[in-house]
Amino acid sequence: MRGVLCEKPLALGSGDMAKICSLMDRLEDQGRGLWINYTRDWDTALAALSGEIASGAWGRFLAVTGRYNKGLGNNGGHLLGLITQVLQIAPALLVPIFAQVARMDFSTDDPSIDAVLRAPDNCLVHLISTDATSYHHFEIDFFLEKGIVSVEDSGYRIVTRSAEDSPRHPGYREVGSRQERSGGLAGAMANAFASIASELTLGAPGVSQARRMVQVEALVTTIRDFAQKKQGK
Repeated sequence: MRGVLCEKPLALGSGDMAKICSLMDRLEDQGRGLWINYTRDWDTALAALSGEIASGAWGRFLAVTGRYNKGLGNNGGHLLGLITQVLQIAPALLVPIFAQVARMDFSTDDPSIDAVLRAPDNCLVHLISTDATSYHHFEIDFFLEKGIVSVEDSGYRIVTRSAEDSPRHPGYREVGSRQERSGGLAGAMANAFASIASELTLGAPGVSQARRMVQVEALVTTIRDFAQKKQGK
């Protein structure tokens, strides 16, 4: 066995973390790979967007709003994985300051939770849940110094709106019209297989992607525990 591609989530709770970290250490020592199927990790359009923001082209982060449904672990994990990828921070640096169970629209073990997380530089990340029984919802708005960058339609569409001088109110700045580009979610799974095959062929499979996403799963557990503690459970 050269490596394992796992379905998510790999960690179901805080009690699994020590065992999983030990497993990843052993696989790494043995030169074997481990990957977790968070598909957007292999979306080349989102990777390019992350690089564009990291280059400073959009200025500093002001706030992030993510909207999702169908469970914090099930869909919210994808949301948090993408947010931390674009912010380029470790998931552990997102600290819950508010969390509340909103609804059970996936399973009783995985409710959808509304939350506010504090990121470095006092950037706040707002998670807003909707109801999966009405429709699927997965969107993120990154509010930046030079405009707004949005991931829409689960990642199939990326929208940018640049800050510009207002044509109506002299001295004011506002965001301009929508500029749309295609996301790369449709090809992400094929990219995942190609990337994993390349690692195996080169003889250097790793566990870095799995380590990052296990940290995201740990953040999901932290938010869930925060919400349950608030409710006195």
